[in-house]
This record gives sequence, structure tokens and C-alpha cells, in this order.
Amino acid sequence: MNVKNADMQINVLGPAELWVRGTRLDLGPAKQRALFVRLLLGRGWHVPLEQLLDDLWGCQGARAAHSSVYVYINRLRTLLEPQRKRYGNAEILVLENAGYSLRLPEGAVDADRFKKALPEARRLLERGETAAASERIDRALGQWRGRAYADAADYPFAAQEIAHLEAMHLEAYELRITAMIEQREYAEAAASAQWLTAREPLRETGWALLMRSLCLAGRHAEALQQYNRARETFEHTLGLEPGAALKDLRTMILHHQLVA
Repeated sequence: MNVKNADMQINVLGPAELWVRGTRLDLGPAKQRALFVRLLLGRGWHVPLEQLLDDLWGCQGARAAHSSVYVYINRLRTLLEPQRKRYGNAEILVLENAGYSLRLPEGAVDADRFKKALPEARRLLERGETAAASERIDRALGQWRGRAYADAADYPFAAQEIAHLEAMHLEAYELRITAMIEQREYAEAAASAQWLTAREPLRETGWALLMRSLCLAGRHAEALQQYNRARETFEHTLGLEPGAALKDLRTMILHHQLVA
């Protein structure tokens, strides 16, 4: 069976992992892993050799690194297509126009599955299917094992995608807390929101979820205290007051207008 059509799974929501037919394969030394990540970031697109050299070795070391790239590419091809003959045409890591293209089965990369899961969970919440939404979010969050694209965390070429995935990671937690509130799991929601505000104290959404869950749990005074904490945090760190949405939520709590 061709590996292209077999069970291939690539995990990048943490240190990179390559699984083929249920077996985890060794992606090799750090530079080879970083090369694999660079190709993953450009999957489906042609990545010129000169771009690979510049991204991984920089202008100073690119000229001396040509042979290293070829060695790493051959090793990765052996992992991705172990049944390919030595001089046979590659089908997954393809030589194309003085560069390389990584062609993977649909859904092979955990980051792609995670990105797909969030809008699905959001639609489920909007339809009132909170249990299904919670299950979808939990499965998505369960894919995370550490920092996204950890093997390339120090390379500028990965910075934008890492930041994008980390932002989506936080959105997933916010969706999960929203689902808890919809299911009247107020104590659990408050605990999760408390953790979220400690991790990301400048995201107003976390503070709003914390205030809402505390208020709906009957802990109005604590909810108002959290608003004061948020205001102090924003003023001290940013020199700004909370936004209109958080102020409006405080007013609703003050006047006991927030209902489940």
C-alpha cells in the first residue's frame, strides 16, 4: 500500500510528530525537523530551494548548506514513502522547479483539523447544541501537546502561523467556557475563566466570561470585584479603561439584569 493513501498523521500542535500506520517515526535532528516544519508550512505549494536555505541557515550559511538540504530531504522522503524505489519519483515530498512541494493526504495535519473544528463548534453553539459543541471543542483542545510548531519556534518563518494558532487556541478555550455557561456549569466555567484571565490578562473576553459565570452562579459581588481587577490591569498595563462591552456587562450585573 502506498503511504500516501495509508493512515498518515502529522502533529505540529507541540513538537513535530510523524505517524505512519500507527507507528511514530523519528524525524531526526533539530535542523531536519525544522526543515520538515518549513515544508509543512508551505504544504501544497512550491517552496524554492533558495528560500529553504535562507529560512533555515540565513544568508551567511546558505551556500554551505546545499548538501545538508539534500541529505535531509532524502531522509524525509524515506520516512514519508518507505516503499519508494531509490531513484523512483516521489509522490509526497516532490522536487518541483528548483524547490520542493509537500503533498499530504487531506486531514493529515492536526493543525488543519484544529482550524476546521473551531467554526464547526461555533455553529453548534449558535444552534443551541451545546453538548455537541463541548465535545467538539474538547477533542480539538486535546490535540495540543505544547507550543504549536515548537521545532521552529526560534525561526522567523514560523512566527506568523504560530501566533495565529495560539490565538485560535485561546478562542477555543473561550468557546469551551461559553459552552459551560450555556450548560449552567457555572462553577466549572468560573474556574476555567479564572485560569484564562491569569494566562491572558489583557484579553477582555476572558474577564467577561469570568464575570458572567460568577454572576449567574449568584456571586454578584465577586463578579464586580473581577471587573475592578480587569480595570486595574488595563489601566496599569495599557493606560486604558475596559472596553464598552465589559462596562455594559458590569452595569447589567449591578442592576441584576443578567439572566441565564
